[in-house]
Amino acid sequence: MSEDREVIRRKLEKNNLTAVWLINRLADAGVNTDKTEFSSVINGTRVGPKAKTIITTSLSILEVYEKAMNQVRK
Repeated sequence: MSEDREVIRRKLEKNNLTAVWLINRLADAGVNTDKTEFSSVINGTRVGPKAKTIITTSLSILEVYEKAMNQVRK
């Protein structure tokens, strides 16, 4: 789980995306969170089913984003 949190941080930085951007995409996907909760999940201080949902959905969103950006760059 800590590895997943680090992957999210790296992908946000690599793609020059903000946590707010990802929070908004999470809301689009039906996962409602705010900056405080998101930060706690990413820092590992909040755990549980919702934290797991935030992490797995974030990874999926970032994967889709990177695939789309790779197609645009080609």
